Amino acid sequence: MLSVIISLLQTTAAQGRCDVNYPVGWRDNMTLTLSDGESRTFGLFIPTTYNDDASKSFPLILDFHGRGGSSAGQFNNSRFFANKAGSAYMVAYPQGCNAAWQGASYANRSCNDTLFATELVDHLAYVYCVDRSRVYASGKSNGGGFVDVLGCSGGEVSGRFAALAMGAPALYADNAVTACNNTSPIPILQVHGRNDTTISFTGGDGLGGTSPDILTWTHWWAVRDGCKNDTAPTVTHGAANVTNTTYTCSNRTVTQLAIDGMGHCWPADAINTDYEKQGAAVCPLGVLDFTQVAVDFFAKWRLN
Repeated sequence: MLSVIISLLQTTAAQGRCDVNYPVGWRDNMTLTLSDGESRTFGLFIPTTYNDDASKSFPLILDFHGRGGSSAGQFNNSRFFANKAGSAYMVAYPQGCNAAWQGASYANRSCNDTLFATELVDHLAYVYCVDRSRVYASGKSNGGGFVDVLGCSGGEVSGRFAALAMGAPALYADNAVTACNNTSPIPILQVHGRNDTTISFTGGDGLGGTSPDILTWTHWWAVRDGCKNDTAPTVTHGAANVTNTTYTCSNRTVTQLAIDGMGHCWPADAINTDYEKQGAAVCPLGVLDFTQVAVDFFAKWRLN
């Protein structure tokens, strides 16, 4: 196992070594020791161009798997590495304790996932040439719900991320507009299938708690990001039964993509982990490439 130990003296102000070469491509089972003494693992994709120019820093995505998933499974689910623009991002794939994340009742409460996420960002930015103004988080299902937890944590937690993207998120910890503690606006992108029987589009009880109605939750985030309560979204209907609901306020965007006929999936153009596990009837290919949409969304935003 490749072990990478973080020093307790490292801070968010520390700068990565842009003049050091590293093996490119995918590596799994990397280890990070947190400030609380806990040891956590993650996978990491380093762009093939990483060693070409020591003056170039790279954007970073933390991409979280769903309940029962793995770093490698999410690597092959979102497939940023196979996307032309996405392959230019450094992408970390954290592994959840007992394959689950904070925010759901089934999560391991002895694990501090928020600490893991924040210290992983700091560690990667210390070791590698990371552009701290372009750090993002994405996730599927329980992992997407944890991305929402990060956004709602406020302060130095959500302040590490320039934008968030969630695929079919399990939003068990976010059941009211006041449930969120975000202290500054953050752009939000979310996609959900209307035929999702795991995390219902209209909300309700699930394996890890009660989730909100997705369009209601989208409105909550719009209000959190500076919209007035009576602000109306822009709603457009695209090809392949995709409905786009977008709020734009305080120079921030909250976008929800609803897909008719889609189940509990990370929508894709090519075979991914969700397609392999659930098949074409639940996760049809070619309806929407959410990885491309997420990369395009991330490219619009950076921290000041």
